[in-house]
Amino acid sequence: MFYQAIVLSQDTFSVRTNPHKDFPEHWHSDLEIIYCHQGAFGVSFEKQEFTVREGQSLFVGSSVPHAYFNCTEDCMVTLLRIGSLFFGSTLFMEIAKKQFVNPVLENDKETQEIFSHVAKLGEKEGTLVNKLMIQGLVQIIVSLLLDRLPQKDNFVNYDKRLNSVLNIQKTLDYVSKCFAQDITVDTAAKVSGYSRGAFCRVFKEATDMSFHQYLTNYRVQMACVLLQESQFPMTKVAEEAGFQDMKTFGRVFKQIKGIPPSEYRKKYNVK
Repeated sequence: MFYQAIVLSQDTFSVRTNPHKDFPEHWHSDLEIIYCHQGAFGVSFEKQEFTVREGQSLFVGSSVPHAYFNCTEDCMVTLLRIGSLFFGSTLFMEIAKKQFVNPVLENDKETQEIFSHVAKLGEKEGTLVNKLMIQGLVQIIVSLLLDRLPQKDNFVNYDKRLNSVLNIQKTLDYVSKCFAQDITVDTAAKVSGYSRGAFCRVFKEATDMSFHQYLTNYRVQMACVLLQESQFPMTKVAEEAGFQDMKTFGRVFKQIKGIPPSEYRKKYNVK
């Protein structure tokens, strides 16, 4: 499981309409809302699996580990990714703590119409008027989902983890951009403004692993992407993923994935 950086710029949200593909378990501090225009895909989180079909919407909360699978070849979706600055930290935390019996909103005509409008606006030039219109529609979509999705009565309290994630957000984004470089714990702590000891504690609370474990897992996942989508030689894959030598790359990759990188490429590479 690894962190995926979503809103990295000064923008507080992003909109993208494109084919949907399988994606391994990951998490991000942003909210993610997906509307399925056609086809279908599976999603798993909190030890449950759901299927999202044409005309349905999915709400993925902040810091919730999830994965996408069984995406049909014709699957087309619109993704809304919403950062904490969009609502402000206080309101964002209230929304992020919501948990649902079923995070999939069935065929809801009002939501379908709004998403169709958002998709069309997203294809146009990013003018100020366009951005303001989309921003207003995004707020309506979030409101509709919160109102119409059945919420759990005895939900798990995510307050502590959410706070921890937001406190190390700068480090997570830094790793997502500089994972191939030599990143020490001291450097990672400094990025988020922590002392080494405090950083290690908060990072463990947020990710359930040490910084070294997280960085290693992140590099392996990036190597998986390269093995799947490129024809780079193994030495290049290792270098691009941040491993200093092939021996370390092969040993660590097999330890985490259970098979050598060469076997992984044969099994998953899309030529």
